[in-house]
Amino acid sequence: MRGISASAIAVEALRNATGLRVSTQLPQPKDRPDEFIIVSRIGGGSDDWATKNPRFLVECYALSEADAERVADGAWEAWQALRTPPVHYATVDNNLTRYENPDLKHHRFQFTAGLQLRR
Repeated sequence: MRGISASAIAVEALRNATGLRVSTQLPQPKDRPDEFIIVSRIGGGSDDWATKNPRFLVECYALSEADAERVADGAWEAWQALRTPPVHYATVDNNLTRYENPDLKHHRFQFTAGLQLRR
């Protein structure tokens, strides 16, 4: 895991699990797909000498509120099943919610989650 950020691990794992565009930054308006996910590190640290437990905000976007909720439900389910090196364990919080988005074209649902990463 040395040299790879926890955010990069989360982005790649969720992209592989969902097949959607996943990044740590909001895509430019001209490059925004209809559905996409943004993963932002919001905390977490080391559990012990062998693992660390970063926390993330997972924002799921789509062109309709119903589609944004569907994308978020899928991302929530995919996240809790993540088990790929170096992901030892994944957790999701029971806080999936709609969150107003200043971008009038896309709707957003979001949740918080964590990963336990082997060092």
